[in-house]
Amino acid sequence: MRPTAPFVHVPLRSVWLVLALLVGLHMAQAQGDHVCTPLLYGSAMPPDLVPALEAHYKAHNAAVDVAPAKVRKAVLEDWTHLQTDLIESLNDEHFIFGTPLNDLLDSITALLVPHLPGPSATPRVLLSWYPWPNASCRGEGTIVVNIGMLERLNSRAELAFILGHELAHHYFDHVGHGIEQVHTRMNSDEFQAEVNAVLRQEFDRVAQLEALFISFSINERRHGRNHELVSDSLALRLMQAAGFDALAAPSVMDVLAACDREAYTTAVNMESAFRSSGADAEGDWMAEEQVSSLGNVDTRDTVLAEELRTHPDCEIRKLALFDLLELDYKTRVVQDDATYLALKPQIASAVLESALISRDLGRAVFVGQHLVNREPSLPEAHAGLALAYAGMERGLRLHQLSRVLDQPARHHSQHYQRTLQMLNRMRVRDHAAMAVYNLRLAQEKAPACELTYYAALKVAANGPSSVDLEEARKAYLDTFPDGHYREEATNMKLIASGSR
Repeated sequence: MRPTAPFVHVPLRSVWLVLALLVGLHMAQAQGDHVCTPLLYGSAMPPDLVPALEAHYKAHNAAVDVAPAKVRKAVLEDWTHLQTDLIESLNDEHFIFGTPLNDLLDSITALLVPHLPGPSATPRVLLSWYPWPNASCRGEGTIVVNIGMLERLNSRAELAFILGHELAHHYFDHVGHGIEQVHTRMNSDEFQAEVNAVLRQEFDRVAQLEALFISFSINERRHGRNHELVSDSLALRLMQAAGFDALAAPSVMDVLAACDREAYTTAVNMESAFRSSGADAEGDWMAEEQVSSLGNVDTRDTVLAEELRTHPDCEIRKLALFDLLELDYKTRVVQDDATYLALKPQIASAVLESALISRDLGRAVFVGQHLVNREPSLPEAHAGLALAYAGMERGLRLHQLSRVLDQPARHHSQHYQRTLQMLNRMRVRDHAAMAVYNLRLAQEKAPACELTYYAALKVAANGPSSVDLEEARKAYLDTFPDGHYREEATNMKLIASGSR
């Protein structure tokens, strides 16, 4: 059982530390000391993007020419679902705009498009907050690259292959053809006869129908893998024509093959931070324990493991790429791009912010601590850690920790399991001490950064005194009258008041 003290207030020493931090913030602003990279969160979406998409979708759907009518209706329903989903995601701020990472995507796309083998409209490339490592062609003129994919790559050439692969899907209209083929097959006399034959069975009709549709889905997925090989081939041609290192193509296959495993393969040095922060570094909550679950409910079914992989067939695709390059399969592939690696801290900051936005606070601590270990002078990492610990402290006080912190499970990496174990067993006062400790480090490194002010506000909202919160609120609103978190700052209340 996790030792908790749900209503224990932050120690008086921590309260005075918060007050000292707030005074420091005012002094730093008065001195004009502003060292902080721009916040990614809250970057404005171009105001004409959604109207342009809606006009494009209207023209696109009007041009869909599929027979018979019932198949066309089903195809249009799928297209409408895809289009509506993207617009809703844009309006819900799932995407990043106006950063060097966006510029990188646009610049590489611009180098690849002229080498497509025929005329094709240039798709827009959007960068999403989604942490899972993936990129996708949506079929209607948009390519989406997740920040989690950028986190995994090592060079611009690897990114060029990823973008080239999605451009190939776009050029060949694989999504559109796939939608039409699925509905043509499902509405065919042969498939309907199979369904009717199952329905005529006296027993096990539900199980047989499930097996039929699973088989159909897997067959369609395997059929789609032909598209992957074709797209890999064109992507290789595009990146070579644009002057990128062709060996990045098989290198990407190694990256994709590892996408279903934890990105961070080393343990984070959290003990040293705990011993520096005033948290109880000697508590038995730091002891390591075996990870298990009741009845092994989190043990993965491996029957369809390859079918359900995020990126299947990577070894097959890698072999095909080496054949196209006329190189031995054992050729050593190393990608080391100083320009791309220089962007890695900003990519990691975005991954940290993604975890905070989705309220996956265990992941935020895990990523943030890795970032601090690599880039100890990065203030956003410390501010992000302060926000994560403040969120977990709040969760404990409201008996809602399970909403923001996962339990360690077997499918987690060993290092992430260890981190989650420690976080789940910490007490309120330890979360509070860690929040204040990281806030102090953020204030020292970039006192005038908006994220530092916001972290001070969130930490103060967990405290026992309304003066602390009002000080933090005034500091933030006076300094950032048009800030990203203005509405939240205005409405934030103390946890002691019973507000959520």
